[in-house]
Amino acid sequence: MLADISNRVFLSYAKENEDKVDDVYQLLNASGVDVWMDKYDLVGGQNWDSTIKSEIEKSAVFVAFLSSASVSKTGIVQKEFKFALEQQSKRPENSIFVIPVRIDECEIPSLLAEYHCINSTNLLQGARTLLKSINEALEIRNRFARGKVSRNVLQRPLHDYIVEEPGQNIHNKDFVVLAPFSGMFYRGPSPEESPYCRKGDSISKGDAMFILESCKTYIVFRAHRNGIVTTFLAENDSLVKKDDPLIVFRPVMK
Repeated sequence: MLADISNRVFLSYAKENEDKVDDVYQLLNASGVDVWMDKYDLVGGQNWDSTIKSEIEKSAVFVAFLSSASVSKTGIVQKEFKFALEQQSKRPENSIFVIPVRIDECEIPSLLAEYHCINSTNLLQGARTLLKSINEALEIRNRFARGKVSRNVLQRPLHDYIVEEPGQNIHNKDFVVLAPFSGMFYRGPSPEESPYCRKGDSISKGDAMFILESCKTYIVFRAHRNGIVTTFLAENDSLVKKDDPLIVFRPVMK
């Protein structure tokens, strides 16, 4: 069954919460997550019931947005919750499929009480926790599907992400490195290891500086010139958006 499951994330919510969930959809989508939301993906003429069940069945993660509106009403949302739990029971014991997210002070339904719930009345502030939970779920899913953890590591130079004017004397001038896409920002290869570089460090062309991760793809960005790390503008292990400032870098002659 796992071989037929995509890395898609299904968002289940009450229509009363559509605007809030839409903000999360946009953020996850910008972070490279393959998201299914009926507002965008349900096509006119499709049989609603069979399409929803098919999409839940094929999804790797089911995010249940819990609110006073979604837990108090009967009908569509409750059917989605129950069907998702049926799918959870068919998956490996330690897999993560259903992720409840409580967005107001509602009661958690008894059928979801055994699952750890992300509590966030401000959905955008809680998006980092949700994104990490989704990534962990995908990591476990891929481990079961392929028998091992798959970590795709790519290497890219910083050159494409530093704006330099033609003919400009770049030496001894600070440049701000911007995030080329949304994702998780890491200063080192793992929490147990030292960061690639620290404030004030001199680095050589080709040295690793930081990692951006999205959808389990880890991209190591390397210095395109000799220089000095002036300061870090992004926190380690934090969610950054496209064009957020990450590092101030000063190229130097060596």
